[in-house]
Amino acid sequence: MQIEQALLTVESHVNRENSGCGWIKPATPAA
Repeated sequence: MQIEQALLTVESHVNRENSGCGWIKPATPAA
């Protein structure tokens, strides 16, 4: 599905940005 692909792309990008979190973490200092 294209939606799943998009979610995976976003998740991968966020993971690269946070480098450490395995999921899209909220806007909080908690890791």
